[in-house]
Amino acid sequence: MNGQALRGDMDAALWASASELCNFEGSVDISPSASPMRASPLDYGAYSDLALNIPRGKSLSDESQAEAAAHLHGRLATQSGTPLPGSTDHLKIFNFSSEDYSPFQVQRLARWFDTEENKSLGLAPVDQAGLTRVRDYIGRALQVMEKADPELFGEIIAIVDEIMLASADPSHSLDFTAGSSFALWGGIVVNCEKIDDWTEIYNTLVHEQGHSLLFAIARDEPLVLNPNVASFTSPVRDDLRPMDGIYHTAFVTAREARALDRLLAWQKQSGELSAEDLRLIEDSLEISVITFWQSLEAMGTIASLSDLGQSIMDECRDYMTRNFALVYE
Repeated sequence: MNGQALRGDMDAALWASASELCNFEGSVDISPSASPMRASPLDYGAYSDLALNIPRGKSLSDESQAEAAAHLHGRLATQSGTPLPGSTDHLKIFNFSSEDYSPFQVQRLARWFDTEENKSLGLAPVDQAGLTRVRDYIGRALQVMEKADPELFGEIIAIVDEIMLASADPSHSLDFTAGSSFALWGGIVVNCEKIDDWTEIYNTLVHEQGHSLLFAIARDEPLVLNPNVASFTSPVRDDLRPMDGIYHTAFVTAREARALDRLLAWQKQSGELSAEDLRLIEDSLEISVITFWQSLEAMGTIASLSDLGQSIMDECRDYMTRNFALVYE
């Protein structure tokens, strides 16, 4: 299923569930012919505040619950069948700060991006220099993507609504480049301190959009049947990870490899990229390919997959085998 179809399904399901949750007296059209209003990450976050278990065993204050309900009710009241956009006009780039978000919204975003029990992202605002630098990188990455890989570009703009630029508080324990969350679907948080060039944000967009794509695909049924309390060795983390996390790593690195390979193919035809850009892309491609095969090895016979999960991973394996089989010397 493509990104735009998944966007429509996710938004229709959100507004139908939010309408029921908030006892909204109006009507929300979720028929196949309807064009649901495009939901923002904050819409998904407000719904998650009311419908999901709060991370780290915490609970919301009455004031936060009331604000989440008011947010959803206000959005439901503006339902107008807004069609999906066909450009990046809707894609917003914000600083993770009170300048771009209300205090309630900052707390909501931090709550649902920072979900690990024993490690914290320590999200903080980014300074103006970092904000300008990474904004420019994002603009360049999307400009190239639209020319080099129109299919991928279409998926990105179908799914991604907001890119939140942040820095990381060094007193916190989890080193990260970017993140996404089912509870804030359509949103990506990026650690500007980890982004050094446009090719890096190109790959980061592919990576995080891949997570969101998989979240949407698995909305109605699981991909991995191993319990989340069980942990296994991961190729990308020093600590043990649930099998679902390793599965996600395999999926998104396969998508990275596909995207970077298409970028290199376009470069051969266009010659628009510099020698340094080319070197960085080739290095990233090598890392993505190796990480995919390491993730597949980590899953091995330990992973218990649903039929859907197995089908998706078989497609990833087949594609990677045809194009990026490892050769041992």
